[in-house]
Amino acid sequence: MRISHCLIIVVPVALLWSAGAVAQTHHFFWTYQCTIPEMHVIKVGDQPGHALGVEQFNCSSFQLETDKSKASVSTLTFDAWGPKGHDSGWNTINMENGDRVSLHTTACSP
Repeated sequence: MRISHCLIIVVPVALLWSAGAVAQTHHFFWTYQCTIPEMHVIKVGDQPGHALGVEQFNCSSFQLETDKSKASVSTLTFDAWGPKGHDSGWNTINMENGDRVSLHTTACSP
């Protein structure tokens, strides 16, 4: 599930900046690496593999055109049944120019 969290965060960020790209050409330079999440998991006990949890991880800076981030923090809750599950959370990105972007994320794994 950790890989899907990074992907879920990347897509909304890219969409956020894509609105200005409709009328002009943009070049995107993207590097994004996340730490191993701090995770707390509790077994539900109703069936094997069912657990609830919360996790938080930090990601390195990235650049979209001339907009550069300093860092981002993602905090998510999840409900997992073995390899399947659902998660929901927030990603807060602090930009070098002082702006802050907060994005709500949600994901399901089949």
